[in-house]
Amino acid sequence: MAKKKPTKKIPNPQGGIGRGRITLGLLVLGPPALFFFLPTWVFLGLSMLPSIVAYIVDRSPYRYGWVSVAGLNLAGVAPYLMKLWFEAHSMNNALHILSNPFDLIVMYGAAGLGWVMHLSVPPVVGAWLDVTSQRRLTQLRSIQRRLISEWGEEVSRQEDDEDIAAPPSRRR
Repeated sequence: MAKKKPTKKIPNPQGGIGRGRITLGLLVLGPPALFFFLPTWVFLGLSMLPSIVAYIVDRSPYRYGWVSVAGLNLAGVAPYLMKLWFEAHSMNNALHILSNPFDLIVMYGAAGLGWVMHLSVPPVVGAWLDVTSQRRLTQLRSIQRRLISEWGEEVSRQEDDEDIAAPPSRRR
């Protein structure tokens, strides 16, 4: 068995930081960020719960459902997150916002609209594409009939096996 040649590490031509440095940075900055931003993490963890659930239950091939839910859920959460940041960044304020039923209805209702959008937009777009393609087909058939009336039946294809692009000597 031949010996494997050692692979030479190719330097990053863009000079970016490696995965190891990112991991080290997260390990160093993660615990202090968790400590200092604990009200934000608790608030986001509970208010973005529909997005987390959508990520878990979305079994579609490209998993776009959770993106729709998360985008609108974040839109519903954003005003209350700003309220948390700019009024009093404390656990008491975070739990006060989360205990207000109106605030929860806005946050979770926005996530619900994300589900509605995810489930209703594809059939609507499919129906629209079907209608536009049928209209285009009707236009093309009208143009085809006009060409046949102007040029005669010889420009239309009569037999299935006849090749229009073939020279006249090869046609049957």
